Amino acid sequence: MRASAYDRGGCKRDFWQLAPREALTYGWDGFVNTVKHHTRYVFAVETSRGTTTGDGEAMAPAELLNTIGEFADTFALVHELPKGSRFFRARVHCPNEEVVSAEALGTPPTDCARFANRMSPAGIPMFYGACERDTALAEVTDTPRRRSRVISVGAFETARDLQILDLSELPGVPSIFDSADRERRAGAMFLSSFVHDVAGPILRDGREHIEYVPTQVVTEYFRRIYRTPDGGRLGGMLYRSSRTEAGKCCVLFFEAADCCDIRPGWKTAPKSLAPDEPRWWLGLDEASVERV
Repeated sequence: MRASAYDRGGCKRDFWQLAPREALTYGWDGFVNTVKHHTRYVFAVETSRGTTTGDGEAMAPAELLNTIGEFADTFALVHELPKGSRFFRARVHCPNEEVVSAEALGTPPTDCARFANRMSPAGIPMFYGACERDTALAEVTDTPRRRSRVISVGAFETARDLQILDLSELPGVPSIFDSADRERRAGAMFLSSFVHDVAGPILRDGREHIEYVPTQVVTEYFRRIYRTPDGGRLGGMLYRSSRTEAGKCCVLFFEAADCCDIRPGWKTAPKSLAPDEPRWWLGLDEASVERV
C-alpha cells in the first residue's frame, strides 16, 4: 500500500518526497475540496484520465477512497454484529402525531428524505440510530427545541448477523521506534484524524448540505463498492457521537421497507417477489417506545 512505502526509519530519506502521513493528509484535504467545490459525481472518471492527480505525490480522490478501504482491512475495522443487537432511534414530531410503529419511527420513506444527513444526501434514506437511548435523544436535539414539538424514541433489533465498519474504536498509533509495527503508523495517525472529521459536529446553518458531502461520498463507497475480506457487503457503520462523550451512533444501510414491528416469525419472513431473500432486517420493539 502506498501509505506504508516510505516509513522505514527514523529520518526522511528523500526530502523532495512527501512522507506517508503528509501524502494521506494532503490527499484527504484534496478529496474534501474536490467533492465540495469542484466535481461531486464523476471525480473517479476524471482521476482515471489523470486530471486530478496534482503533482503525483498527494493521493487523488478516487485513490484515497481505495486506501481508506485498505485501512479498514489492515486495522480489522470490520466486525460482525450479532443478530438481536439493539439500536435506539429518536424522532422529533408534532404532539398530535402518534409515533409508535416502525413505519413512523424507522427509516423514512424516500419521499420524506428531504434533508441531507451526515452520511447520506437528500433523497437517499438510511437508518440513523445509536447504541444508547440518551445518545439517540442527544443526536436529534442539535437545534433549539420548540414547544410545539416532542420526541419519541424506541429500540430496533437486528434480524440477522451484519458486517459493520466500526469507526468507534480505533487501534493505537505504533511508536516510531517499533520496528515491527511502525509501517502502520502513518495509517493509524490518518485514521484518527479522519474519524475526528467524520464524527465532528457540524452546524445546521444552511451549509451542512456542503459540509456533509465528503462523509456522504465515503459512506457510499463503503456501501456500494467496498467488499469485506470475505467478499461480503457491509450492513452499516458505527461512529462516535458528537453530542455525548462516550456515545456511539450507527448508520445502517436499510430503507423503510426493511423495517417492521416485531411480530412472531418476522425474522424469517421472505420477500414476496424474492422468496430466497429476507423481507425485514430491523424490528421495532413497541414496548420500548416512549415519548419524551
